Amino acid sequence: MNFENRWVLRSALNFASDGEVVREVGREFQRKGPEKAKADLAKECLTRVKKKREEEDDRKPGRLDFMFAIDIIEKLNELNNKLQGNGLFAHDMYYHVKSFQSKLALFSRQADENKFCHFPLLKQELISAEVAQKYKEQIHDLAREFERRFEDFKNLEPLFTILTTPFCIKADEIPEDLQLELLDMQANCELKEKFKSGLLLEFYGSLSDVAFPNFKRFAAKMFSIFGSTYICEQAFSCMKINKSKNRSMINDCT
Repeated sequence: MNFENRWVLRSALNFASDGEVVREVGREFQRKGPEKAKADLAKECLTRVKKKREEEDDRKPGRLDFMFAIDIIEKLNELNNKLQGNGLFAHDMYYHVKSFQSKLALFSRQADENKFCHFPLLKQELISAEVAQKYKEQIHDLAREFERRFEDFKNLEPLFTILTTPFCIKADEIPEDLQLELLDMQANCELKEKFKSGLLLEFYGSLSDVAFPNFKRFAAKMFSIFGSTYICEQAFSCMKINKSKNRSMINDCT
């Protein structure tokens, strides 16, 4: 067999992930004799397997879209889990959302380069430039929707920064009623150590009402922002469990 026939045979065998294709063609060419079958078998294998691959490629776009949807939904589910639970305040949720928006921007840039390394299912597939651009646009649309929905939270970001990093900001950059108290706070080494070692809620609760009245009111306002319906929904779930049919039968006599 010459070089060309050997290359064709090797290519056919590389394409043939389904052994039944090779066996079927082999039986068909048994009657032609071994010498002619060597070249014909290789060419026929390659033809049939390529045809099968083309048929699979015709169904591939829908399969890729499904994989892309699964990967995106999984990432949205991860964000949703981070936004639930006790002890989360509005600034915590905002930082989770902000982080996710940064990730979407990264995904969009990488999709423009046909890279999907952070998509577990999609990264295993060969993606065409056209399909990659389609996914880039979808990721970009999702990012814009996040920006629209969390626009109000973005306007609160300067206040969140004051709340979470009072020892790293400048007095000129915050509201006037907090400026002098901020300077007093930053000059107090004991408060600085307490801020590093304790929880944010406990730190602001420990501030003196006399020395930091404005900062305490500011902190109380920021901590009371209703950032999620999780706690409310949890309370209704507990109430529904307690209001069972057996409990409703309880009266003063029992």
